[in-house]
Amino acid sequence: MSNPSQNQVGIDVCKAHLDCALPGRAKLRVPNSPKGFQTLLSLLPPHSHVFMEATGGYERDLLAAVHGAGVAVSVINALHVRHFARAKGLLAKTDAIDARVLADYGRAVPCRLSSPADPTQSALAELCSARELLVNTRSALLCASSHLKLPATKKAYQSQLRCVDIQIQKIEAAILKLIQAHRPSAARYATLRSVRGVGPATAATLQALLPELGSLSNKKLCALAGLAPFNHDSGPRCAKRSVHGGRRKVRHALFMATLSVIRYDSAPAAFYHRLKNAGKPSKLALIAAARKLLCLLNHLLKSHWLLPSIPPKN
Repeated sequence: MSNPSQNQVGIDVCKAHLDCALPGRAKLRVPNSPKGFQTLLSLLPPHSHVFMEATGGYERDLLAAVHGAGVAVSVINALHVRHFARAKGLLAKTDAIDARVLADYGRAVPCRLSSPADPTQSALAELCSARELLVNTRSALLCASSHLKLPATKKAYQSQLRCVDIQIQKIEAAILKLIQAHRPSAARYATLRSVRGVGPATAATLQALLPELGSLSNKKLCALAGLAPFNHDSGPRCAKRSVHGGRRKVRHALFMATLSVIRYDSAPAAFYHRLKNAGKPSKLALIAAARKLLCLLNHLLKSHWLLPSIPPKN
């Protein structure tokens, strides 16, 4: 957690540069490059705590450099920072303002420290993202090709589909090779796959994007996956509970896996059919079953009941 005695430093990350809010400095901008990282780290005061937002990848090199220098760092949800700025009455938005707001957020709100990225998990996350992009591209090509009439356009789309299929196979092979080369990942992967209906893509996605699986409580994991129901009550009004937020890709993977899991004899399937027989809507029952599936997987990884024995490497 953040320490009030530390020097809070806010950094707004862009593709080309970093806007920094350091104690005692009005404004600082450095390139988003190794040279810029060196300049920034040399200017950090003692006992600094750096705060930055997740920007979809532009912050990764900076995060690695800050961790390498032994500086405390937290990666903040951008939506939380934006709400914090509005609560302070800051309606204007610039990179410099965002950096100052990040520093103020770190002073006002206890923040969890970020851990150095695991190389295997980072590589697995990149491969899973590439696979997702290719699968979406394949779906778009299939949808567009169904309306084609001319042989030339049909041939072009079919050629693209073949190329995408080959690339998906290569990415899936690379994912499996990476998992099998790392003993703990291989053991976790085998445990996840031991549940009927959980396929290779779901198991790999959970490994890459939900590394906390097996180490947190069920409630915290459901919130991280965006499967925790939140209430919206006010006075006499009692609204329907709904799920939102969390890690979208994890939620989608669990939802699709649940469609397969409920076809087999399992606790999530029994829970789903019990809700359906009680008259609950299908979507509500599926989300509840996905939450039950996540809790089951969390329990298995905690207890290692189904953890297979992995022979030592030669």
